[in-house]
Amino acid sequence: MMYRIAFLLLWLPVFAPAQNKNLVLNPGFEELKGPHQSVTPCRFMKYGKDFNNVAKNWTSVSDRTPDLIHYDTTAGPCIYPPPHSGNRYVGLITFLPRQDCGYTDDYHEFIEGKLAQPLVPGMRYKVSFWINQSDSVSKAHLRSVYGDKVVVYPVAANNIGIALQSAPLNVSAGFSEQKEWINMEPAFETKTVLRANNEQWRQVQGWFTATEASKYFIIGNFRNDVQTSIESRYDLSKLPPLSAEAKKNVFQRMMRIAYYCIDDVSIVEDPNGSAVQEAMEREGKYTFQGVLFATGSHQLAEASLEELGALAAWLTEHPEKQAEIAGHTDNVGSDESNRLLSERRARSVFEYLIQQGIDAERLSYKGYGKTRPVATNASEEGRRQNRRVECVLK
Repeated sequence: MMYRIAFLLLWLPVFAPAQNKNLVLNPGFEELKGPHQSVTPCRFMKYGKDFNNVAKNWTSVSDRTPDLIHYDTTAGPCIYPPPHSGNRYVGLITFLPRQDCGYTDDYHEFIEGKLAQPLVPGMRYKVSFWINQSDSVSKAHLRSVYGDKVVVYPVAANNIGIALQSAPLNVSAGFSEQKEWINMEPAFETKTVLRANNEQWRQVQGWFTATEASKYFIIGNFRNDVQTSIESRYDLSKLPPLSAEAKKNVFQRMMRIAYYCIDDVSIVEDPNGSAVQEAMEREGKYTFQGVLFATGSHQLAEASLEELGALAAWLTEHPEKQAEIAGHTDNVGSDESNRLLSERRARSVFEYLIQQGIDAERLSYKGYGKTRPVATNASEEGRRQNRRVECVLK
């Protein structure tokens, strides 16, 4: 069984080491299977085979219809948002309850990607992808299938995950033959509801440790919809009951749907990514190594975001834990200036973690100034060690 790990939704760019090669083939969905293949701009895909016929290194099961979207406004307006990069991306339904759509099962769409080389068992990997959740696209999608009489309530959902596979799926099989996907244990899945504010692209990032030499992975919602949390701009608690006619006629129903645009999928080796997890679980404390500030400043440097992201992921995975962010300085400067500087730096980390969805009630921050050195202040190296920010479990 794959080891589940939490994700985090990043609102700022993440800078991965340049030497980490993305193992995902055709990560931005730009390449088609052949030079004569094409995708109709700004259109949903009506049949499952349509996706499999054109998407290079990506597949799906025959009775699901993920959309390979080609964004092009030369012929007129496009209902879809612009891609995160390039000209193409994928659209997936991750939440559509069976009682809404009239299917015998919840309707989820899945896509399987291929890696350039098998994963190394025991190696730590970082996975990321960009999502865009648009209410207008969700409505247009269902109305293109069920007609204008269907009432659509777009929602944002959690439980989007990635499961690892050692062999490719049987593309000729339908979802009914592969229901085990609903109970598959993903390598990681999103616990927080993924709403992309203002219909903008947002990055999802997580970590997992490979247990097999997998060369394929599946993206989708592997949980039943009763196990999936949703949020909506509509008050779903006040929806009227279905009329007798609507119960008989699926084309007049009210439907809740989570539809996500996905772009730029990445899986890279991350051999140092477990440092936060190991320290927090072994010692209950982590001293940041890469959380950087300019001299005398409390503004986080861009290079800090990678390490802060790993801490946010760990805190997301352990919602019962409470922690203090502690700032420390060396002995250069007055007691009060050092206390204030250390407090401001601790607060910067505290505020960043809240931006990543960590409940503020679980966190606190404090500046200790120069009162708790871990090394001598008589040397530059010692002073460097004393200038630190720590996350300490309460």
